[in-house]
Amino acid sequence: MSKLPSNYGANDLNPLSGNNYYRLKIIDKNGKTTYSPVRLIEFEPKNNLQVYPNPTGQKLRIAHTIISKELVLSITDISGRIVQQAIVNNTPTLVIDIQKLARGIYTLTLQAEQIIYGSTFIKN
Repeated sequence: MSKLPSNYGANDLNPLSGNNYYRLKIIDKNGKTTYSPVRLIEFEPKNNLQVYPNPTGQKLRIAHTIISKELVLSITDISGRIVQQAIVNNTPTLVIDIQKLARGIYTLTLQAEQIIYGSTFIKN
């Protein structure tokens, strides 16, 4: 396995509601296979995360019931590239400016400690 830091990512365009478990299979240039740690992502569990309006073109509102001091908010495009990321204070409703994003389908995640909550939205 390479000693250089690497960033890997993937998008699940059809996640199930609730708990989804993911890991990456990594194949080095020499053919050696390793696996990433398993990550848990909860997609809209019991209305813990609501993203609206959807679709939208300018502002995205995020209502949640996540209990954590700080949240890491990430927006990922369809190719798996993180296009926006920030540490946000935990308030019941967050408003995110998405005007600079290109039209398309995105995945929004809020990470609270070891759990990641996620939802998809459309930028028009």
